[in-house]
Amino acid sequence: MKKSILSIAFGGLLAVTQAWAVNTLQLGVPGATPGTYVTNTTSSTIPTEDDTVITSGNTLLVAGSWKLPDTLGGQSLGGDDWSTFTNKLSVFDDKGAILVVSVPNNTLTLLTSLQLASIQVGGVSAFVSDADNSHLTNNANDASGHDPAKGSISDFLFFDIGNFSNASHTVNGVPNFQSSPLDFGDGLIKELTLSGFGSLAWAHFDVMALETTIDRDKDGNIILDKDGNIKKVTTVVQNNPFSHDVTWKPGDPPCTDCNPVTIPEPTTLLLMSAGLFGFGFARRRRSA
Repeated sequence: MKKSILSIAFGGLLAVTQAWAVNTLQLGVPGATPGTYVTNTTSSTIPTEDDTVITSGNTLLVAGSWKLPDTLGGQSLGGDDWSTFTNKLSVFDDKGAILVVSVPNNTLTLLTSLQLASIQVGGVSAFVSDADNSHLTNNANDASGHDPAKGSISDFLFFDIGNFSNASHTVNGVPNFQSSPLDFGDGLIKELTLSGFGSLAWAHFDVMALETTIDRDKDGNIILDKDGNIKKVTTVVQNNPFSHDVTWKPGDPPCTDCNPVTIPEPTTLLLMSAGLFGFGFARRRRSA
């Protein structure tokens, strides 16, 4: 079994950079009208950060996109679990994808246990909290971390948001929340409801997951050894680039200093393409 040992640090993809435009993992916020998504701001203060989506709403989108892995989430199909990469992540074993929420420093000492339990994502409280950044390899002195996901700036809450299974994915169902409407990938979008965040000055969201891939032949069939077992399972760690994350702040409407990106459904794109083809064909006949 092959495995990739990777350092976990926010700010970029941790596995091989994908060749297509839709990121393996990304976070987003729906726009004011269906089919739109809030684009990034150029900068943010309290917390200080460049290139993030700012929202005061209660809806968070988490998208997982891939070509042909079998699972984005936790250990799957004989692949490695979180603690294989570093023992700091043993608390993530048996969990799915992990939503990492950075909150203002010292929040965990200021909030009551009841207030902390009321901070929920998808109706579930954090399964672990971290005041000193002990569950991540980046820290206050690590340049690979990005603000505000650093121990000197934030405390951290970790939420299990389950797996992004290849079995339940949608073909061309995941757009790039931040770019051209022509950028689509196969995958799954999870819509999560935020609650209890009103007790916070701000919250910043990142997402990380194990990507488990099985070797297949040119026809897509799983390659088995002579005993009928899966021949090779590869597990890597993925996280969302810092340009595809979300910051929640009270009082900021979903589109402060940004413009929503309109992203039509794939079927709409097909109709548009067919129309353009017909228009070109008609012009060619007319000029013949």
